Amino acid sequence: MQLLLIRHGQANYAACDTRGMVGPARDFAPLSDAGRRQADKLAAELDVSDVDMILSSPYTRALETAAALCRHTGLPLRVEMDLREWQPDTTYSGIPAVPSPVRRFLPLPRHPAGRVDVCLGEHPGHERARAARV
Repeated sequence: MQLLLIRHGQANYAACDTRGMVGPARDFAPLSDAGRRQADKLAAELDVSDVDMILSSPYTRALETAAALCRHTGLPLRVEMDLREWQPDTTYSGIPAVPSPVRRFLPLPRHPAGRVDVCLGEHPGHERARAARV
């Protein structure tokens, strides 16, 4: 099996900014006009003779880029939910009705080895597991 990785076209983050969409909501940013031209140009020039399918992340900018490839090539599209950046939940939305002054005293997440994860980022082992599922 051969794998070809393609980055999405230029995103239009202004579309999110004007709507007050911040943090993970920026994943909904569409392609800019330049990004659509980039995706169309790539689709017209890319040799897909050995390609079986287009695999895309769920982000809007990636889906729009993949859609341009699918339109041009007729290849099927598969959306893979694990092809994404990991976003920490800084809103504490998973914690039921805890008064906000108390939230700052909640325990920090811990790595499997027991170390405190002070950056609240994804553990490298979790990243590898997501990649392996793809």
